[in-house]
Amino acid sequence: MIVGITSLGEGRTPIRTRLILWLVHSLGGLVGGTATAIVVVLASAPLRAFVPYEGRLGLCAVLLGFLLLVDLRVIRMTSRRRQVAATWTTRYGNGRAYFLYGAFLGAGVATYVPYAITYGIFATALLILPLELALVAGGLFGLGRALGIGIGVLPNPIPQNVSRVLYGLPVGQRTASYLSVALLLVLFGMVVVST
Repeated sequence: MIVGITSLGEGRTPIRTRLILWLVHSLGGLVGGTATAIVVVLASAPLRAFVPYEGRLGLCAVLLGFLLLVDLRVIRMTSRRRQVAATWTTRYGNGRAYFLYGAFLGAGVATYVPYAITYGIFATALLILPLELALVAGGLFGLGRALGIGIGVLPNPIPQNVSRVLYGLPVGQRTASYLSVALLLVLFGMVVVST
């Protein structure tokens, strides 16, 4: 569901509280995306040391091509089928639960990943980007992924309707898949142009 663990209070919570939870969630996304970028760049240090830049560009292009086929449903890839435990709000409290949920979403690979652009961003960071740009890309990716919960700040039934369109209707799922393909093509083009 697009609007998170408990839809930011599901409309019963005052809008000010929902807005604060959304901001906390977005901060968590920024932190999660940046942390994943750090791990990815550090893990790729041996690859960066021994494979020349041109070789890494070629590998990235091949990987992005594979991910395009995943989003076009030519190749099937498995993924986690859930986000985070719904019990987090009672276990950790709203603020901490939304921060952690944002961090998990921002990390990209710790939650349900319906589209391959997630892997494309981190593959590019792993293979090509210098540390500073990889951190910015990871942070912006995490923030962007977590910002989607902001629709939950709006009064009901808007969040449920948006969630139903994006995830419940085939046209919403196809549109999101095509958007992921478009973003992967842009990323692929940037890699090809930089060679």
